Amino acid sequence: MRKEAYEPKKMMTGADEVVTGKQPRSASAKILKNRGLVPHRAKVYRNPRMVKKKKYEKAQKSIKGQIRQVRKADHGRAYTGEGTGISANVTHSRKARH
Repeated sequence: MRKEAYEPKKMMTGADEVVTGKQPRSASAKILKNRGLVPHRAKVYRNPRMVKKKKYEKAQKSIKGQIRQVRKADHGRAYTGEGTGISANVTHSRKARH
């Protein structure tokens, strides 16, 4: 009696039944995908090339803040002045050596 009480009982499932004739239909692509709730995204992000293009533009902007752009001379002149202008409130003192 004790053995029977602790023995796992057989579950009632449809797996034991043998299907004759029609086979059960397979899951559709929509069921297999089953994404659930997904936040809305812009149309740009559906195209991988555009995603890379946007990432590149973002990287260019961040680089501009870190590294100064090289300014080329205009119209054959070698020196065209200060690239960013001269700041009036900055002074650099030099010690006189004797």
